[in-house]
Amino acid sequence: MKSGYETEKPEVSVPLSVAKDLDIYPDLPADYKVVEYRSVGGKPFKVFLLQDFVEVRVEDKVALADLIIVEEEGEVLFNDKLIDALNIVIESAGKGLWRFREEERIRESVA
Repeated sequence: MKSGYETEKPEVSVPLSVAKDLDIYPDLPADYKVVEYRSVGGKPFKVFLLQDFVEVRVEDKVALADLIIVEEEGEVLFNDKLIDALNIVIESAGKGLWRFREEERIRESVA
C-alpha cells in the first residue's frame, strides 16, 4: 500500500495503461477536467480528473473517490484521504505491509 500524495478528498491515481484497460481512456466522460499537479520536486504535470467517479473496494470496505489519470505514472496510488476512508493502517510502507484499523491481521500489498 503506497500513498504518494495528499488532497482534500479521497482520490485514486491510475496510470494511463490502467485507464485504457478499464475502458475509461481515451473516451473520457464529458465532465472530466485537466488539472495541474506538482511532483515531489515541484515540477508541474497535467492529469485528467474525474470527480466522484469510482467506488474503490478493498475486501468489504468501499469508498467513493475521485479518479486521476497520470500519463507518466506506473502504479495505482491511494491518497491519504482514501486510505483513511477505507480504514487502512500502513504498518510498513517499505515492505508493503498494512492492515484494517479494526483488525490485527497484517496483509501484504499486491504487486
